[in-house]
Amino acid sequence: MNREQFGKNLTAILKDRGLTTIRLADECGISYSSLASIAFGQSDISQSQLESISHYLQISPLELLNLDEAQPAIPFEARLRVQGYQTDPEIKKALQFASSFLTHIEELKQLRG
Repeated sequence: MNREQFGKNLTAILKDRGLTTIRLADECGISYSSLASIAFGQSDISQSQLESISHYLQISPLELLNLDEAQPAIPFEARLRVQGYQTDPEIKKALQFASSFLTHIEELKQLRG
């Protein structure tokens, strides 16, 4: 999901719940300018911001990212390897972040379970 798609998803969730970005920023301890930049697709969301927002909204970070929790990450990584993207330094860094993030999500699920 790119920045713009994430911003649209976040905005739709807020609209469905009758929330504003100002209130969300206040409740999550995120500056309004940072949250607005994320909602408009101009900035990436940090892991701590993602966790704070998903916690406040009482949804999983994966739902906030509009990802199916049942969808395994390995096939995506395998596709990137087959397509030769694994050698790209930016893709490699993103895959390492994603792997770490998914591990963190699994740890959070175990704590909740």
